[in-house]
Amino acid sequence: MKQNPRLMMAVLAALILLAPATGGVTAQGAPAGEPGGSNVILGFIRGVGGGATEYCNSGVTTSDGSFIIGGYSLTYHPGGLGDILMAKFDGQGTLTWAKTYGGSYNEQFFDLWENNDGTLFGAGYMYLGAASSTIDFLVAKFAADGTPIWSYTGGGASASDVAYAGQGTADGGYIVIGYTTGYVDPAGDILLVRLTSTGSVLWARSLTAQVGPGFDGGYCLCQASSGAFYIGGYTESLGNTSQGLIARMTPDGNLSWCKTFGGSAAEGVNQIVATPDGGFVAAGFIGSQGQGNNDIFVFRGTSQGSVVWSRLFGGPDNDYATGIDTTPDGGWIISASTRSCGDIDGDGLLIKLDSNGNFQWSSKAGGNNADFVRGVDSLSNGYFLYGQQSSFSAGFEDILMVRTNSSGMVPGCSQVSTCDLVESLPIWNFTNTAMVLWVLTDQFTWTSRTPTTSSPTIATQLVCAYDPPAVPAMNTFGAVALALFLGAALWFAARRF
Repeated sequence: MKQNPRLMMAVLAALILLAPATGGVTAQGAPAGEPGGSNVILGFIRGVGGGATEYCNSGVTTSDGSFIIGGYSLTYHPGGLGDILMAKFDGQGTLTWAKTYGGSYNEQFFDLWENNDGTLFGAGYMYLGAASSTIDFLVAKFAADGTPIWSYTGGGASASDVAYAGQGTADGGYIVIGYTTGYVDPAGDILLVRLTSTGSVLWARSLTAQVGPGFDGGYCLCQASSGAFYIGGYTESLGNTSQGLIARMTPDGNLSWCKTFGGSAAEGVNQIVATPDGGFVAAGFIGSQGQGNNDIFVFRGTSQGSVVWSRLFGGPDNDYATGIDTTPDGGWIISASTRSCGDIDGDGLLIKLDSNGNFQWSSKAGGNNADFVRGVDSLSNGYFLYGQQSSFSAGFEDILMVRTNSSGMVPGCSQVSTCDLVESLPIWNFTNTAMVLWVLTDQFTWTSRTPTTSSPTIATQLVCAYDPPAVPAMNTFGAVALALFLGAALWFAARRF
């Protein structure tokens, strides 16, 4: 009997379409997630914490696509008043491991990052007890699974020395910034410490706008392609209110220049990142201009400290930037906290800018109580935000984790929505400011520490997730039918041509 190729292909196509879509993997081919649908969560809001208080001050997206958060826990601590908490989650927000580290009193991380070799590094403080009245600068290195490798504390006697931020350096070492009250000005000076890969001190510097009353704090830094460092923070040594501060330091710890900005209210810099041209982009807040009590301030500068562009975003209440990261399209993503857009107690905020600082979109995340975002990481297909929240907490205040899509949204989750803020331009340039630099290397006391560690089972709460509908999977019968269909098509083409 003569066969009809067209009829054969039609029958095979019908078999494929009728083949039941069961018994296989999803189109994404990823492990099962929660709660259902495609089994792949592409966005989520998650709370982390127990019956007391947990803070998240820092977070990092690791090279394997996971998220690690670092901060402080009152619920999970083997001893003392509160311990450092680190926890790792996979890309869908499922807990992988959790660790606490501490001593007899309080310990906390303010920054956490992943090194090129996959190890982790944290910076913060260790309280040494009421008898000594000492809070020491704390740095610690960990294996990828959170196991401690080494940790050190440093600072002056009967003083406060705190590390707020840091990063790995091009030579494999580290640099950390914060403040100290133990050396020159008891009100507080900027403290900058550079370390080797094994934690030894290469140099230590304190920086102040003047010798005398007035707090000066360093809150962020980055290393430029030239090897120099940009630092950001604020100073209260120039007047009655804080002024924002940006400075450039040479690789060996000398001051190249310092710029300040400010008016009649508080200003400051909370985050800074280096740009490919040798300059920087920084984010913080301004209180003397804009729409409300504080407005979000973002600006780009050259290697000499000249302003390329600057933007203000705000509403009638307090708004301030907490983090900044580059985006795949060459623009910038800003994390912030706002009381002008959403709940009056505070919500987390994202602002997307293009490479020239032009506004593209903004979104907010939070519930009916106080929620704050401390930073943001840019992903290939979205953003990871971390901070604190009391809207969904099991205790007084818990950790907040949010993964959004590339538009800053979590589809189907009412806790994430658009946000409208007013954009304006600041009307001043930066002022050259003379700073006093003190070399502390020989005076800086550095002590090795062995913290108490534990691996608690911490509670997590999935508040909302975007789990897109599953694409029908093909079973074995469907796969065989497809192979026959393709074979018949090739045979027909060969006969015809």
